[in-house]
Amino acid sequence: MKANRWLCLFLAICLVFTLAACGGGGGGSDDPSGGGNNGGNGGGNSAPAGPWLCFTAIESNSSISTTNQGGTVTNTPSLEYSTDGETWELFDLNNVDPANNKTVTLANAGDKVYLRATGTNDSFSENLKYIKFKMTGSIAASGNIMSLLDKDCISKVIPSNYCFQYLFGNCSVLVTAPELPATTLTYKCYYNMFCNCTALTTAPDLPATTLTAGCYWGIFSDCSSLAKAPALPATNLAEYCYSDMFRGCSALITAPALPATNLAEYCYSNMFSGCSALMTAPILPATDLGLANSCYERMFSGCSKLSSITVHFTKWVDAYWSDATDHWVEYVSYGGHFYCPGPGAPGGLNVSTKDESHVPPGWTVHDVNDP
Repeated sequence: MKANRWLCLFLAICLVFTLAACGGGGGGSDDPSGGGNNGGNGGGNSAPAGPWLCFTAIESNSSISTTNQGGTVTNTPSLEYSTDGETWELFDLNNVDPANNKTVTLANAGDKVYLRATGTNDSFSENLKYIKFKMTGSIAASGNIMSLLDKDCISKVIPSNYCFQYLFGNCSVLVTAPELPATTLTYKCYYNMFCNCTALTTAPDLPATTLTAGCYWGIFSDCSSLAKAPALPATNLAEYCYSDMFRGCSALITAPALPATNLAEYCYSNMFSGCSALMTAPILPATDLGLANSCYERMFSGCSKLSSITVHFTKWVDAYWSDATDHWVEYVSYGGHFYCPGPGAPGGLNVSTKDESHVPPGWTVHDVNDP
């Protein structure tokens, strides 16, 4: 009898370890993407979630659907959805009448829906036409946005111009963004992607180091709850690449580093305009603005708390057709500190003009090279 009890105990221990190894027991991951086990859809379903784009309900009866702007996209993407990571159904979209597009309602807080391509897709947008998400309730996005293009989430290449433009535009109930892992970008691929997502509090990493024209143009514009910007490691810029990127982000306190020294036309224009909580500008290491028309145009316009700027250029570019700093510091705070090379000295920056396109009025000028 005693031997039987020991045998039963041994078998029970083996069963526990077996369930743990298989991810059993319904223990869901804390990651809102469901990146571990999917325990959020009732009954403790333990199906392993994939890397796909995931929407999680923050409150009950939240919903996900799509709508079209400008008409139907020529090359209709094909998607499927799942609420458990195992069973998949077609997700209708790109219909002229949005009532014919699929709506998924998440009945309970914590419920999830996953989206992925049925195979591969080229885009969700073209020049004047695009498909965008429509949401109700409160939604957290996570997982890999590339699952909308590549079912297996292997690709890190955006395949077409305008690909994800306006994809989440005006989704005022979106609180977190999905991953944007692509390292090869295209023209306006993320244009206004999250514009006016007023509940968005976090931004995804942006790993691309070589940019394309307009790629991040307006991506987070008017995201009034966004308090922290992602790192921007790119050193190869392109026209309009960061234009309007954080325009109207009134909660943004800290700006990301901007390491590029070779600039492009309009690359930073309006980048932080209207960021009324921003106090310190990123260091601007470029030494020559002559070939980058309007590169800093209105960059800090309306940053009413901004009180420190550090630059490394030694010459203003004031030609009417290529004014690099046109209105770049209008409506900043009256008192602040401006750091530049050799202020007023031969070969240094001329700081005699104190206006909205040069050194802010009322600011104290310092030599950036002084200890």
